[in-house]
Amino acid sequence: MAPTPRPSTSQTPAAVHHASVWTAAKRTLPKFKKITHLADEEASSMQPSRSPPRKELPPDVDVVVRWANGAGLLGVGTSYRPPDLQQGIARDSGFGLDGLWRWHEPLRQPGLLDTTSPYTAWIKIPTSNERDNGLMYRRAGRWDCAIQPEPFTEGRKKRGMGTANGMYRATDELYADMQTLHKELQQKCNTATHLLRRAINTRLKDVKSTSVIRRVADDVREPVREYLDVVHACELLRFGCLSTFEDFDICFTAFQRASVLLQGYIDFVLDIIPVDMATGHMDLSSKTPSVFRRGVILSGLDIKTYIGFFKRLSIPVWVYADLDEIDIPLDKFGPADSPRCDVALCKQLNSFRQKMLPVRWYPPPPDCTWSLLEPIARGYLPRPDQATFKLGDEVERKRRKLDVNQKHQQRHIDGKDRALKRALKVFGDLGPSLERYKELTARSPAARRYYIHRLKPRPAFAPRVLPRYAACESEADRYLHILAPPLQHPADTNHPEFLSKAAEVSRDVLDKAVKQQLEQRSLKSFIPPLCIFTATEKWEKTVMYATNAVRLLPSILERVPTSRTDPHVKPLNTTDWKAVLSINHWQKICLDTQRRHYVAEKLRCMRENLGKDEVWDEAKERDKAMKDRIPFEAYDHKMWYKHGSLKFYGQHITDMITNPDNPTVPTIGKLACGCDATEELLLKDPDLVTAILTWFEQLRLMHWFAELLSTTLSEEGAPSMPDFRAGAEAQTETVMLIRKLVLHLQSVGMDGWPVGRDELFDENYVARALTTVLARADRAEDVDGFCKSDDHWITTPVLKEFHYERLDKTEFQFALDQLYTRYIITSFAAKQWPIEFNELLHSGSLRCQDCRERSASLSNSPAASQDDGSDSSSIDPTDDLQDATMSSDAEAPSQLGLEDGDIDGDEDEDWRDYCRHFSDDESDQSDMHNDSMGTHADV
Repeated sequence: MAPTPRPSTSQTPAAVHHASVWTAAKRTLPKFKKITHLADEEASSMQPSRSPPRKELPPDVDVVVRWANGAGLLGVGTSYRPPDLQQGIARDSGFGLDGLWRWHEPLRQPGLLDTTSPYTAWIKIPTSNERDNGLMYRRAGRWDCAIQPEPFTEGRKKRGMGTANGMYRATDELYADMQTLHKELQQKCNTATHLLRRAINTRLKDVKSTSVIRRVADDVREPVREYLDVVHACELLRFGCLSTFEDFDICFTAFQRASVLLQGYIDFVLDIIPVDMATGHMDLSSKTPSVFRRGVILSGLDIKTYIGFFKRLSIPVWVYADLDEIDIPLDKFGPADSPRCDVALCKQLNSFRQKMLPVRWYPPPPDCTWSLLEPIARGYLPRPDQATFKLGDEVERKRRKLDVNQKHQQRHIDGKDRALKRALKVFGDLGPSLERYKELTARSPAARRYYIHRLKPRPAFAPRVLPRYAACESEADRYLHILAPPLQHPADTNHPEFLSKAAEVSRDVLDKAVKQQLEQRSLKSFIPPLCIFTATEKWEKTVMYATNAVRLLPSILERVPTSRTDPHVKPLNTTDWKAVLSINHWQKICLDTQRRHYVAEKLRCMRENLGKDEVWDEAKERDKAMKDRIPFEAYDHKMWYKHGSLKFYGQHITDMITNPDNPTVPTIGKLACGCDATEELLLKDPDLVTAILTWFEQLRLMHWFAELLSTTLSEEGAPSMPDFRAGAEAQTETVMLIRKLVLHLQSVGMDGWPVGRDELFDENYVARALTTVLARADRAEDVDGFCKSDDHWITTPVLKEFHYERLDKTEFQFALDQLYTRYIITSFAAKQWPIEFNELLHSGSLRCQDCRERSASLSNSPAASQDDGSDSSSIDPTDDLQDATMSSDAEAPSQLGLEDGDIDGDEDEDWRDYCRHFSDDESDQSDMHNDSMGTHADV
């Protein structure tokens, strides 16, 4: 049959137009045969569709319960028919009358299998007697709360309060029982985990990876969250200061929930490991019968994989299936049993708004997915209402405070990261990992200061370091592990059971041990360190520190002998030095003194006006008076010493300063020229600031050598920290050795400034003196042990035999580098960064600019030139310097507490002995002396 032709359009105007344009013939369309099957399709649709054949019910199914939407559960090994959990979860939420979570309770209602926690199927269903009396199952009562607060114990921070104070805490008996329970459960859980791992490593290593027991053993995870919850809840019930009984009840239930899950984990491990492995570890006879197990619901692919596993272990199993696809006998069906917990709403717990416990201890919301119910209830997944869940006002306040602290910590961490990035750009010695940099800065305050100060260039006003020493210091970074060794753990690290003992050490003990060890490694000195002056952002602040340091210089040096008799006077750290060299320390003392005087006067008046039979609490009144607002006297820094300072001056000098009858003014330091040190003067004279800082570093270097040689000093009968000013202590051998090494022919005057000549010893004598000092150091043998793997290292016995006069220039420079490196490593062994060797400046540089210019103009005059020309050679070391010494001492102000008779003629002999060049051979000294005298005679 041909197809019906299309109607002709050739007579239409449009068609005529197109026909006139297109003269070519149109392409003919292909023709298809039309095949119709409409009749057959209609006939087939009229016939009824055949449904697939229904599956037979497995013979091991005991009960069947119908749920909504044609689904249901097939129970295997159980007679319990669970009610429809999906409808209950979607409909109801909150606490039940038994304190549990109604339909959301994972301890009672069977749930879908979680392969990481199959032990939840082993959770025990309590009997009626256990539910009423068992510690792990009963509900909390008001008789569980103590009435009176916990007795006060000295030194103990935590203290539980009683209902008499409006708070709730567990009684002593209940707390002891809960502690015993959770410690026993944790011990058994650790043993079970050990047995399970042992079984996996010994018995299951040959089992196929596709076997169900191997899959279960590989996927299971320990109940870590329950480990934490059981301890957290127990401590909260005792020391949490819970303000309502509702919080006490919920916390008690959280403790029980975690305990029951731990017990389920123990029973699970006992069931799956071989019996012979558990013998002798735990009592197998205490296993719960399978009829009292919670059981598990399987669905999808888990049915085929795990149903045989649970059946063999006699665990109740329910298969979630579509009942329309299974041919089920009618006698298998039955009505749903009642829930295993009370689903009636508890108005008291649900109407309580001020929630202060962890969010996971409260029931999940109704819109919680049934398949994710168990992980959400246990806290492994976030709740759907995590962002909108409203806690109590107190908890919100603590949360806001915690957020602020976390933001502050995050800013601190970000700052460290930025500093670390800057360090990566500057340093090339951080090693293959950034962990080295982090470990060094965490273990050693000295290493932290080193990296901080290397991030920025050295200020122009800083002392000039000797080039050879600076080169050695730049290569000493490979020895930083000596400076920052690991901190010592409070527990004995050599003990065989160190790991178990370390776990018992509390966090407070660890923090205290870390703080104490870092405090021991912090920088403390009698002389203000250089980092205080160079770490400032403004030049004015550096000048302020330097000015105050000059004013306090006599008192700073006087602190050394005072510290031997006054326990208040000790070496100061960098924070204390910053406060002392500014107004902070002295202003605080001024305000505190006025406050103490006000409180004392007020208490005296109250004591006088007190009635005969009137009783008052003096401590309470004192606390009130300390909080009163009082008018303070304006602080004047020109009289910073007015109220003294126990930390800086000590008790004796402070009493003399604050004596109302005859107040004593401490010695105020001046410049070496005798001019007053003012900020206006130093602001315009950077060279003078450099000279002052260099002199303070020289003093600190002598003090540091004394710390390295403390044992040698004690053997000589000298104090551990000698007074390097002119006196008896300065005559001991080791003190003289240190002073010659650092100051050469100079000494420390009583005013704190250098006196003597500016000539320097020969390099050979300096090297020999440094060798002697380092060989006598307390840690000389330790340094050799640290560097014994270095092929170029020179040990102490070999170094003592060196004759530096016989070395050529290259050999001498190598030996000098070895000495500087040994000094740096010796300082590292003492857990401090070494004091630098600086260029010794001319003593005239410590004068103010006007005095320097005046001295220069006098030296350029003809008379001065003639006098200088008559004595222009090196000065004889044995010349009498008595006049120069006496003139220097005459210009210096008298020290506080020092009588004029203390300075005698012994100082002249000290100077004669001190001005001799250092030499181990007396003939060398005599030859040098003769040469010097001959040169003087020739001139």
